[in-house]
Amino acid sequence: MRRWRDRLKKLGIRDRSAGPEVPTSLASRPATSPGAAVQVEQNTAAKPARDATDLANNDAFGPMGLTLLHAPQDEPRIDFVFVHGLGGGSRKTWSKTSSLDHFWPQQWLPSEPAFARVRIHTYGYGSDWTKWKADVCDVHDFGKGLLAELWASPALNQTQTPLVFVGHSMGGLVIKKAYLLAREDPTFQSIADRFHTIYFLATPHRGSDKAQLLKILTSLLGPSHSYIADLEPGSSLVKTINDSFRHHAHRLRLVSFYETEKMSAAGLFNTLIVDPNSATLGYNNEQPIPMAADHRSICKFDSKHDNNYRLLRNCFIMTIQDIEKSADQNKERERLGRLKALREYLFVSEAHEDDLEFVCDSRAPGTCEWFTSSDRFAEWKKPAPGGPAIFWLCGQPGGGKSVLAGQIIEALQKDTRRCSYFFFKAGDKSKAELGGLLRSFAYQMAVLDPKVLRKLWDMCQDGVHIDKDNARSLWRRLFGSESEPESGILSATSSSTPHYWVIDGIDECANDTATLLFWLAKLANVSALKVLITGRESPRLDQLLQESRVQEGRTVCQHLAPSDTLADRRAFIRSKMSRMGSRAITDEEGWAALEQKVLDKSDGSFLWSRLVLEKLASAHGKGEVGNMLQNMPDDMEDLYQGILESMSHASINQRLPKAVLSWVTCAVRPLTTDELSQALSLDINDTFPDLRGSISAVCGQLVRVDNGGAVHMIHETAREFLLKEGVPSEFAVDSVAAHTRMASACLAALLGNEMRPPRNRRRQSAPRKLSPLCAYACEAFSDHLALSDPGSVDLRLKLAKFLEANILTWIEMVARTRDLSPLMRASGNLRRYAVAASAASGTSWTEELERVQSWANDLARFTSMFGKALIASPSAIHWVLAPSCPRDTAIYKTATRDGSLLSIHGSCDPRWDDGVATLHAPNSPTAMCYGEDFFAIAIYKSDITVYHSASCQEYMTLKHPEDEVFHLGIHDERKLVVSAGLRFLEIWDLRTGNEVHRFALTQILRCIAFDGDTLLAVTKQRNILAWDVAKGTASKDRPVHTSTGEADGSASGAAADHHFYLASISVGHQMVAAACSSLPHVVLWDMKDDCIYGMRGTGITAGLRDGRDGHIKTLLLNPNGDIRRLVVGHDGMLTLLDPFTDQIVASRGSFGDVDGAYPSRCLASSPDGKILASSHMGVVDLYDFETLRFICRVGVDRGDRQFVMDRLAFSPGSLRFIGVETDKCVVWEPAALRNYLASRQSATAVPETPRHGGTGMESRSASITALVVLPGAEFALCGKADGTIAIYDLSTGRELRTLCRCPPSLEKGSPVLAMAWWEHGRILLGATRPGAVTAWRVEMASANNGQDVAASMLFEAALEPQSYGTLGYMHIHQPSGKFVVSSQAQHYHCCDIGTQRQEAVIGPDLLDAWAPMAWADHPTSPDHLISYDTFAARILSVHDWSLTAVVDLDLVGPDTLRDAKMLYPCLGGSRMAVEFETEHSSKPCMALVDSSLLLLSDPEAAAAQEAGEQDGKGSPPSPPLALAHFRPPRGVERVLGVIGNRVVFLDQDSWVCSAELFSSSGTAPESYLRHLFLSRPWLSENISTAHFGVFNRGQQAAGAGIVFARDDRLAVVKNGLEFEELAACKEPLWRSQVDDD
Repeated sequence: MRRWRDRLKKLGIRDRSAGPEVPTSLASRPATSPGAAVQVEQNTAAKPARDATDLANNDAFGPMGLTLLHAPQDEPRIDFVFVHGLGGGSRKTWSKTSSLDHFWPQQWLPSEPAFARVRIHTYGYGSDWTKWKADVCDVHDFGKGLLAELWASPALNQTQTPLVFVGHSMGGLVIKKAYLLAREDPTFQSIADRFHTIYFLATPHRGSDKAQLLKILTSLLGPSHSYIADLEPGSSLVKTINDSFRHHAHRLRLVSFYETEKMSAAGLFNTLIVDPNSATLGYNNEQPIPMAADHRSICKFDSKHDNNYRLLRNCFIMTIQDIEKSADQNKERERLGRLKALREYLFVSEAHEDDLEFVCDSRAPGTCEWFTSSDRFAEWKKPAPGGPAIFWLCGQPGGGKSVLAGQIIEALQKDTRRCSYFFFKAGDKSKAELGGLLRSFAYQMAVLDPKVLRKLWDMCQDGVHIDKDNARSLWRRLFGSESEPESGILSATSSSTPHYWVIDGIDECANDTATLLFWLAKLANVSALKVLITGRESPRLDQLLQESRVQEGRTVCQHLAPSDTLADRRAFIRSKMSRMGSRAITDEEGWAALEQKVLDKSDGSFLWSRLVLEKLASAHGKGEVGNMLQNMPDDMEDLYQGILESMSHASINQRLPKAVLSWVTCAVRPLTTDELSQALSLDINDTFPDLRGSISAVCGQLVRVDNGGAVHMIHETAREFLLKEGVPSEFAVDSVAAHTRMASACLAALLGNEMRPPRNRRRQSAPRKLSPLCAYACEAFSDHLALSDPGSVDLRLKLAKFLEANILTWIEMVARTRDLSPLMRASGNLRRYAVAASAASGTSWTEELERVQSWANDLARFTSMFGKALIASPSAIHWVLAPSCPRDTAIYKTATRDGSLLSIHGSCDPRWDDGVATLHAPNSPTAMCYGEDFFAIAIYKSDITVYHSASCQEYMTLKHPEDEVFHLGIHDERKLVVSAGLRFLEIWDLRTGNEVHRFALTQILRCIAFDGDTLLAVTKQRNILAWDVAKGTASKDRPVHTSTGEADGSASGAAADHHFYLASISVGHQMVAAACSSLPHVVLWDMKDDCIYGMRGTGITAGLRDGRDGHIKTLLLNPNGDIRRLVVGHDGMLTLLDPFTDQIVASRGSFGDVDGAYPSRCLASSPDGKILASSHMGVVDLYDFETLRFICRVGVDRGDRQFVMDRLAFSPGSLRFIGVETDKCVVWEPAALRNYLASRQSATAVPETPRHGGTGMESRSASITALVVLPGAEFALCGKADGTIAIYDLSTGRELRTLCRCPPSLEKGSPVLAMAWWEHGRILLGATRPGAVTAWRVEMASANNGQDVAASMLFEAALEPQSYGTLGYMHIHQPSGKFVVSSQAQHYHCCDIGTQRQEAVIGPDLLDAWAPMAWADHPTSPDHLISYDTFAARILSVHDWSLTAVVDLDLVGPDTLRDAKMLYPCLGGSRMAVEFETEHSSKPCMALVDSSLLLLSDPEAAAAQEAGEQDGKGSPPSPPLALAHFRPPRGVERVLGVIGNRVVFLDQDSWVCSAELFSSSGTAPESYLRHLFLSRPWLSENISTAHFGVFNRGQQAAGAGIVFARDDRLAVVKNGLEFEELAACKEPLWRSQVDDD
């Protein structure tokens, strides 16, 4: 920060934290009146703009600095800044007289209508040449001062308004200089980008002849002023400004006014001060304008009617209009761009508009208006607070509810109401879920409301994850909750202009709509939201109506009776009849009679009326019409049956209507005619040129095609009828047969040539255009497969071929939609199909079914691990992602069947690990429980989060009234969650998230368990508590006695004071086992008889009797009443007892044994009592609960007490369990456990698994702490946490053996903190924590056998003084063998390998560097080293460690650069890339330094130059250093290295990327390449401290390898940069430190 503040001071910028300050060089002119003071705009909120009185108290010149003259009432859109010229002032220049009324920027401009949104400032600086005081400031200084004021102004920083400058005379030069300074410094780029227009009023761009006269005059009167010399023609400053300005002026709009009248001064001259040639620039984007004024009056006016003022004002107005027009256009483009991005973010389409269009087209003219003009609707529509919030509209099927909803929507839209709408469609999966409704409403609200758009855009930019199918998560994230409404987009709405939601067909929603209604009812009281819902009448809907009622008068309900829609049905029937026509009825009387008959029989159903009229249209006589109408059934199902019978009697090809009805009825969404046409060609082997006409002809009464070409059932009731069992018609749809045919057609489409895998490995494949059915098959094939006939041989064969050939392309195509839910659905569907197929086929298809099961598992695990990377790069599935999977998986075998360039060794396990999901938490989890459908986790000082058991996706959160929850339980049948802390026990409804009951606690609970509807708890105070969770009542406490004497009152007082510190309830045994303080045994209590059963564990040990908790650490009573077992954890052992006989059944572990080195921290049982889990030291051991037989171990034994799992919970199926470790929860599903349970079920004997074998979860050796890749890229040396150095084979990633220990004098060793390799001497250096450095000579007898590598110690040295702290960075000077080791106190120990001595210690005072530095060999001199920090490169001699030269760098990055970390020679040594950390984050930034700047000059030439400088005859100063800083793409985590012309880095999404340092054309690249994805299980949890290496035998990046460490393992990736995918950057990766121009 010290150097940063120095930089601000150099630019004349105030440090905002230090309060106001004005550079004395810029404000040196003393005030000419007592009231005058230097005033600088600081904070417009605290200090408003000066009024006329304030300015009247100032001197005629006006205040110094930036002064706010006018601020509009509304948010400003433009800022005008007036800058005076030579001898002027911030007020004087712009005033004809000293009267404030002539100060036109403040008094006249604000009254102009065009300036209603314009903020006006004036800037003053010390340009008074008449003052009797020398002044060294020049135009350059004044420009810096102006830039400083702009940068430091809080008002300007609060907005991003365009800046319009008006400069008189020299003020124009000051503005130009400020602009150039802003362009040349990345710190001020945001200011430079806001410069929009500059008005030059008589500005001497090429100088003025009168400046020389003024210079002579001022020299006679007193001291000279530098800025006067700047105005002379041909001055160096004017030339420099013009030379630079021409390269940047194209970004600006320029208007130059030049004087046309001569100016006279006391008889000295009578001439133009600035001639037109100098007052104009001659640029294409400049508009020169003459003004009838002299140099002084060009900016001073008599009145608002002055022609010159009007000319200037009109030009200002044109600029304002252009800016506002451009801003509006940009704003609209930005809005549309954001909406497009939000459509992808929310996974929504514009289909809701098609639904509205369809229902509106179906409405007969004049219908439905009775409702929108009703008083009840008008009352609901009013935005008045306290009025109706929810309007229920219920009616019979086919009663016109959807059409009425369309009329309501149009009416609200015509009233300019903000209306969002959604039509539920049971036959369309995308329109049948609550998630689709919520996402659609969020998007529609963003379209209608800018505040909602801004809120939603911020969520998108902040990376808020949207789970598209999780309605609860969507509701909480998008719309907030009752407790935190401000977190959602509804907080951005206004009660005066509410949003309206219209939801049609809620009965067709596939989810439990009670949840939605509960949310709406709650938010109706706290948000500006009006909701209208339509649905079919049903008992369930009536119940929901009652449950969703809010405050009295806030819910309106209306049932549509036939009488309500009578007029509408009459108009509808009349409209249909007029379009339909009839051969049988031609007279008006006949039409009227028919109309009345249809109306009477319709009984309120529009759908019935339509279908009947369509049938009557085929009649030929009046009698036939009458008979048909008389025989027409009143019930819809009977009507549908009649339609099917008519289709059977028709002389048509029945294959087509059967196929159409099957596809339209069972499709997961409405198919388009193109999709259906291709499907029919595969299904029935026929083509239909006019499918729309064919559908209308053969099944038009049941199927419709909308204007968009989508094929629908005529009504949801028609779909339900066709799928109903027992329908006596050949056209009835057999669901299983239909799904089998559809699955077969989908797989046939997916097996087509268009889905073949690509061949090009180097670049991403171009997006493919899929055929219509193929696109549908990608989305839905697995849904049909899961519902198909599992015995179909044809389907099995097609599925097997698809899984072998084209499945990776299918994954790619799904990923291109950015919606991976089809992959997760396919995982479950394949698993269900495999189970059904196995049952249907027995053992005849075992191998194929195993492949299906493998793919089912792979899809779930792959999506969880690689999902984000897959969306970022779909084509990477072929060359990067699939080959990165474990080797024994189906996805890996498929990807590498034809070979793979990508080679991964070492860290990659052969199978998926047993961890299904890792759930990170902000604090430590305190309790957990598992249910059938959900599991719940409580976090300290946070919420209780409920997750889906199958997907591990978040479902809801619950807010317990205490910081810490100690117990959780789920009641599956009643869908309840129980949470208990110290003071409260809460019962929650899992369906709504609502609190059902709350009980106050006066005792501390030790355990809880459900016994039917009764919740049992054992307390510390030795009581059994019980609550009826259904009724919400509590039972009387039942005391638990520890002896029979205590029960009859004869026990001693000490016994009565015993407390339970452990307890376990077994509902199956109706027993409680508890450990009591100061008692050595386990108390067994019979809950049936409320008596003590006995003391157990008497055969273990005597225990402790000193008043502390006993030696029993854990205990658990088996929950299964058929398994008589009690397990006790004590003294590092597990002992299994028969609780009824107190006999020891088995025992495990003892001190000194690895298994029992640490006691069990937690015990848990599977619900069936068959499996026991015991946790300790970050691992969980699983046992058979009956025998204590070991099954497997999961987790990583780190040998560190810090990593423990102290809470466990099993799933009801016993296959999964949750374990808590520090700040995360891991869901485990061990394969060994699944196999063990399967073997028990089949009674197959399985040998006991060795404790450290078979499961892959053995104890690990010490973690890798340092890494060196040896030249030749065959071996790597890794330092470890125990002080050892091991050699690893880079061809396999395998640790070959321990090479040496560093330092050997320490018995246990200390961590190896840093290592370095000296290639010339084959010497390895290692630094350790106590300040010791050890050198080893490494000999390699064979180039390909690591066993032949040997190390012999050269020396061991303790660096002095050791008080400088821990050793860190280490660099060896390759030419000499001397090396530098950094210490924690920024001291550098300088040593020589040859002499084995420490030669010097260089401190910060010598180097004038107080931040960490990076070191490198000098690019040309073998006698020198270079150290870098953000300010300089220091060149040191390795002979005496003296400082030879300092090259000032003064690097400026996108953020303040802080610590130098690494240095990479690149581009053949012509550049040095220096890696830094930044001030406000740990993310890296790089600076590119031209190596030629570091060349050492010849001593004699340097001496001559120094002598020349002393006598004033030296050469001019050297030009600025040509430097650049690297701006890595957003989210970069680590720089990995430099290969040739490319820097390789790891981004925050775990992609290994590379970018050119500079392109061959010399321009800065604006894109980079993505190459390789590293999954998080491979990487260290702390990426910033992880150890990486990049190796390559050549200079090309493509064949490079990457090596990285995690724990004790080393992963080696070869050809990791072969795959290349272009990724664009929003700004250039490299930015020049000094503008190239």
